[in-house]
Amino acid sequence: LEFKKFCRYCRKHTTHHEIKK
Repeated sequence: LEFKKFCRYCRKHTTHHEIKK
């Protein structure tokens, strides 16, 4: 997964802290 695309999707479901894990 591309981090940028994943981050966009993640933002809607998780917090930034979860993404950085």
